[in-house]
Amino acid sequence: MPLLIIGTSTRAESIPRTNLPKPTIQAKFKPPKTSKPKDSSGAGSRDGLRCANEETIQALMPRGNFGLTYEERPSIYIKLPRQTKAQRVVIAFQDEARKSYQRAFLPINSGGIVRFSLPSDQKALVPGQNYQWSLAVVCGNNLQPDDPIFQGWVQRVALTPSVEKQLKQKSIIGQITWFAEEGFWYDMLDRIIKARLQRPLDAQLETLWKNILQSEGLDALMSEANK
Repeated sequence: MPLLIIGTSTRAESIPRTNLPKPTIQAKFKPPKTSKPKDSSGAGSRDGLRCANEETIQALMPRGNFGLTYEERPSIYIKLPRQTKAQRVVIAFQDEARKSYQRAFLPINSGGIVRFSLPSDQKALVPGQNYQWSLAVVCGNNLQPDDPIFQGWVQRVALTPSVEKQLKQKSIIGQITWFAEEGFWYDMLDRIIKARLQRPLDAQLETLWKNILQSEGLDALMSEANK
């Protein structure tokens, strides 16, 4: 039985501009080196789902449907039609042992690329455990069996003082690149989307965004970068 939850879009903190030369950014997401869930293959649907008579909805997920995070309640991003009748989503997280299950209903406040995450009063993910998340888009007044449902996997990793210090010393570009190379899909995506909102004309971020999307077969989402 699929899991379910919901959230809202956010703006990134102000990031200072620089006049220094900007080198070409070449980066792509690398799958986690840690053991992935046994049944992660084919567990997630990334696109091709929609509410009746609307454009398709696409989840921003890696090909392998699995990524790492340092966040207690990682954000799930999906691309919704600019005009949609859907008003809410249901998001849920369940651990691999099926002993922990959390679900929340969240409002849809806009179309385009939007994020959803568990509310702060929900239990945080436990470091070292794999969780399957599920996000259902409620197309009508109530959730129906044929409503679009997206699924994926995430493992929370404990943030050590040394890694925290290392990340603080990096630029936003450096942080995004590091997350991509180390398999932290959810943190990487969260950083780059917030940075794009803050700096929509930044050529480095645009190149990085396109490289990451292309490496995971999400080319159709590149037009959403500046919206």
